[in-house]
This record gives sequence, structure tokens and C-alpha cells, in this order.
Amino acid sequence: MAEPQPMVQPSSTRRSTRIWAGLGAAVIALFATLTGASAQLPLADSGQAAAASNEPAAAPAGSTWDVPKQTAGAIAPAAGSTDLPTPPGTSPPAGGGPPAEPIIAALAADGIPSVALDAYRRAARSQPSSCGLPWPLLAAIGRVESDHGRFGGALLRTDGTSTRKVIGIPLDGIGSALIRDSDGGRLDGDLVFDRAVGPMQFIPSTWAGYGVDGNGDDVVDPFNIYDAAAAAAGYLCAAGGDLSTSAGQIRAVRAYNDSSAYLANVFALEKAYAAGVPGVTIPILGVEPAPDSGPTLPPVNPGPPLATTDPALS
Repeated sequence: MAEPQPMVQPSSTRRSTRIWAGLGAAVIALFATLTGASAQLPLADSGQAAAASNEPAAAPAGSTWDVPKQTAGAIAPAAGSTDLPTPPGTSPPAGGGPPAEPIIAALAADGIPSVALDAYRRAARSQPSSCGLPWPLLAAIGRVESDHGRFGGALLRTDGTSTRKVIGIPLDGIGSALIRDSDGGRLDGDLVFDRAVGPMQFIPSTWAGYGVDGNGDDVVDPFNIYDAAAAAAGYLCAAGGDLSTSAGQIRAVRAYNDSSAYLANVFALEKAYAAGVPGVTIPILGVEPAPDSGPTLPPVNPGPPLATTDPALS
């Protein structure tokens, strides 16, 4: 008795099966595309794909240090909106003050000129380690005060000076403290009232006590960002003590300019500039304890900082 032979599908049937299977896969793929679902496809080389996904981003190029696009300080407003959201981890100042980052996206968007960045880093390194001054704090103050020495269209030269002198408003008591001329107009050109000068916006009387030569050219010049940053660093350490703590930073910045809005802007910018810099303490206003005592040093700039009053930012 002959053994039964296995049944063999006709070739036309096998072709039909393959066609229908292909159509089914196409329909599934089309459905995934329309619904936003993701289909898992086999990788040709999963190890290579994983390595590519973990590849670090290239360092920023050019003469400007750019703020990382995904930091809290680079939050963009919604279309048609003039108010920026408060970034995660940042709270409005206590007492119902303004939001912590009303203009931070605009302030941080243009980065830090390489000359200014070098000045901030040098100035921070020049202070005793017990101070713990982080350069992003200096950078935040420099941005709020003068757009890193670029206010009014000025440009920074490689030696740290700018193409035009940055001079603040007269401190005539209208929207600012009242401070009459203290230097015969030598630095600010005003014989009636004092004005804050230079990239870190020192009033002449405070510069007289804290001005230093920050770049070793034997000149103490508040209009040079190396000298101004070094003076600001020494002032902040003297005013705040340990700047690796929230209380120390709050005390130091309050001494520099005693304004809740100023504090909020400076700390939000410091957070943006410190992205990727390990070990920087960023005070969270309204959460961190207030300093034990108020400012004991004369202010650096008791008026509204220039970069936050620039019409271009409004």
C-alpha cells in the first residue's frame, strides 16, 4: 500500500497568501502613522543605534557661549504671549512679588561673549575658596546690569573694554535712590547726581572702595569687564560670606541691589548659565530661608538695572 503524500499548496495559493500578508502589514503601518502609534521595527544594528543615541552634543562654536536650549532659562513664551512661565524649581519671591522669570528667555537668549565669560571665570577663581563664588552668579549680574557690557549697542573688545562706555541713569530719587555726585563727575560725567558705570554698574562711591585691577594692566577701570567683574566678585564675597549657600547668595545679591525683582531675575539667569556646571547652588525664592540680616555694605547699583529696562526687551 502506497504511503499518502503530503498535500502541497498550489503556487498560485502561496502567492495569494504572500500578497494578503503584505497588504495586511501595509494597512497596519498606515494605521500606526495616522493614529500616532509607534511600531517597533527590528534594528539592523542595535548596538550602533544605541551608541548614536548616547552621543554627546557638540560644544558650542564661535565667539559666544550659548545657553543650552532646554534649560529653564531658555523657556519660550506661547505665541502672542508676553508673559513667560515660571521654570520648574523656581518660585515667585515671597510677599506676592513679580514672577521669578519675567524676561529671562529674552535675557539669556543672546549668550555670553567669550571675553565676558573669561572675565567672570577669572574673577570667580581669584576669590578665596571659602567664598565659593560660582561664575554663573557673576554672569547673571553682568547680564541684568548691562548685557555683559553690550548695552546700547556697545561691543566688547578683546582687552575687556567696550566700544562705548556704559553709563546708567542719574540717581536722582525718581524711580531710584537719591545719590548726589560723589566724584566730581570723573567717572560718570555727572556733576549733580551719581550714575552707575561700566558692565557691572558700580556707583562711583562703591567703586572707590572695591575697584581692582582684574587683568594685570596696572589700571583700575570700571569700564573694563575684567576689572569690573573682579570688583563685583570681591564685593559679593564680602557681602555674602559663603556663596555656596542659598543664604549667602541672597545676602550678597540683596547688597548689590536690594530689589525682589532683581533677585528673581539674577537667580533665574544663574540657573540658566549654570546648566551643566556641577555644584552650583541656585536659591529658590520663597522656599529658601531669608538671610539673617539685611545688607551691611553700600549698594553697587541702587537703581533699576539697565538691561531689564531696555525698550528692546519689552
